[in-house]
Parts: sequence; C-alpha cells; structure tokens
Amino acid sequence: MFRAPDALRDRILASIAVEATAQTTQLPWSILQRIRRWLRPIEPWSLPSAFAVLALSFILVVMPRTGTFYGSPDIEAELVSGHVRSLLAGHLMDIATSDRHTVKPWFNGRIDFSPPVIDLKPQGYPLKGGRVDYIGGRVVAALAFQHNAHIINLFIWPSMAPVSATDERNGYNLIGWTQDGLTFWAISDLNASELKTFKQEFSSASPD
Repeated sequence: MFRAPDALRDRILASIAVEATAQTTQLPWSILQRIRRWLRPIEPWSLPSAFAVLALSFILVVMPRTGTFYGSPDIEAELVSGHVRSLLAGHLMDIATSDRHTVKPWFNGRIDFSPPVIDLKPQGYPLKGGRVDYIGGRVVAALAFQHNAHIINLFIWPSMAPVSATDERNGYNLIGWTQDGLTFWAISDLNASELKTFKQEFSSASPD
C-alpha cells in the first residue's frame, strides 16, 4: 500500500492555508477535507489519483500567485472603462479650466499626492480640466486634454514600479510610462503616433 509522505501532505496543506489567507479568498472547507481524504493511504493501482491530487494542489497553490485562478485586475481594461465612462456620463471634468494654476491646487485634499499639471496648448494639446477617478483599487488624478476633436485622458498615480507600454483596446490607444515616482497612462481614440507625441510633449514639459 502506498502512502503519501507526511511531510509532503503537511507542506501541501500548509501552503494552501497560507495562500488562501494571502489572497483574502477562503478556500471552501469541503475542498480541504477532500484533499485530506485523498492524501490518505492510496492503493498502488490508484497512483494516478496521487498525481491528480498534486495537480489540484498546483491549481490551488501556484496559480493564485499568478492571478490566473482567481483572476487579477486588468489595469488597461480599467483605464478604457474610466475613459469611456468619463465621456458617456458627461463627467470628463470636476474642474473645467485650462488654467493649470487653478487645476493643480484643486487636487489638494482630494488625493494623497500632487500631480503635475501642464497646459500643452502651444503644442496642440490644450488642457481642458481635471477630475478624480478610481483605477486599480485607488483614487487617481485624471487630466483631460483635447487634440482637434479627440479627447485624451491622462491618469496619474504614485508608483515606483517601472511602466513602459503601448497598447490598443476596443479602438482606443494607450501609452503608459513612469516618471518622478509617478505612473502615467494616456488613453484616447487618437492614432498611436499622435498619442506618442502627446506623451513626449507632456513628459518633457516643465510643470513650473
């Protein structure tokens, strides 16, 4: 008769408990009970069941770390939703002005950081105003710009994690970057080339 080693059984159960706590998602007690039952003495002819147990343990323990099992936030999908929501709801701006010296202090007390506010009208991207939004589980700053008939939303929040990305989602172009301890994501139905130009103009301008 084959019996799974006690050390292996204990490691699997301990890992499941730790990961369940870390993910703030409690595994159903019935699953843990089944695992305990499956790890009891196994007949030699049922060794495939032992491998099935190990496979299940992998799904329960390893996959949550990658966000594959329980799912993880798709930040770019949230950005698209925030952009579309601002246009459909008519809530593009909480403070509607191109005066950056009015927009910047408006954020005081509404968010826990100071976003750079720049008017790029001379470059063809005039500032329209700003608002607060909710992206990735936190309140962020959002600046609205316009280029011809196109609106650009620029989302900003503190982050030390490096970002350098471009993408296209549902007909919208996105470009993300990190600068001075802040993460920036610009999104618009502008073509990718013009949005890249906006990013270069904004990141190289002085907020003064």
